[in-house]
Amino acid sequence: MAERRAKIMATLGPVSRDEGVLRSLIRAGVDLFRLNLSHGTQEQHRETIRRVRRVAEEESVHLPVVLDLMGPRYRLGTIPDEPRLLSSNQEVVLGPGSSGADLPVEEGIIEHLESGERVVIDGGLIELRVESKAGGRARARVVNGGPVKTRKGINLPDSNLPFEISEKDRSDIVFAVAEGADYLAASYVGAASHVELIRSAVAGAGGRIPIIAKLERATAIECLHDIAEAADGLMVARGDLGVEVPLSTVPVLQKKIIAAGQLAGRPVIVATQMLESMIEQPRPTRAEATDVANAVFDGAD
Repeated sequence: MAERRAKIMATLGPVSRDEGVLRSLIRAGVDLFRLNLSHGTQEQHRETIRRVRRVAEEESVHLPVVLDLMGPRYRLGTIPDEPRLLSSNQEVVLGPGSSGADLPVEEGIIEHLESGERVVIDGGLIELRVESKAGGRARARVVNGGPVKTRKGINLPDSNLPFEISEKDRSDIVFAVAEGADYLAASYVGAASHVELIRSAVAGAGGRIPIIAKLERATAIECLHDIAEAADGLMVARGDLGVEVPLSTVPVLQKKIIAAGQLAGRPVIVATQMLESMIEQPRPTRAEATDVANAVFDGAD
């Protein structure tokens, strides 16, 4: 059998953190594990990291652990009687949960919205168009409807959002340093300076962890080569990237990001919806198999 050069990264969740499952994943060929710090508690992640290292030692392999920071991510608040069904052309009000708005959001979101801009929910499944805002609330028209649930992600692709390290991310950076994480994935990076902000926070916590910049904002593409030079690795985060830019451009941007990583001598990860049908099915679709192969052909590490 030919030597496999592209590596496989697996994201661990509540089910796959079981030691028996971890052992099976390692034996199946996983090269590194990712933990999404947007979900779960630090105590849960600490236990998962220790299980990974214990099983890896028993299997006589070294498996790096990637901790993925939440980043400046907006989410819906608590929606009573969820799921709430939104119909096309329906008018909805966005605002703080205490204001009685149809869709509860963090107060900071409203200040970034302007008339005519899009609000995209749940990875692009729901789309709203802002019509007006007043009194800390915004009125929007539903373009693409469907069911919405508590804590679903919100993207503002037309807004110029600031990059700030939240208190949660600062706490998670301290946690990553304490646990000896092998890599830290920085979400929603839009400029090289954002990578340096994360690196400074890591240093402030007393650590030195290689930083993987996740490319998922349109502004990041504009300064791609600077980000590649500033980071220790790149990730083509196709989920949010496909919301922030026209979906048809994602395949081209994947190639462009990988090429930038190669030019800078940085490893590149291609992520999101790889073999997603296998959550339910024992075999991938033909399209998924082709997708994985094309990522390798593009030069993904």
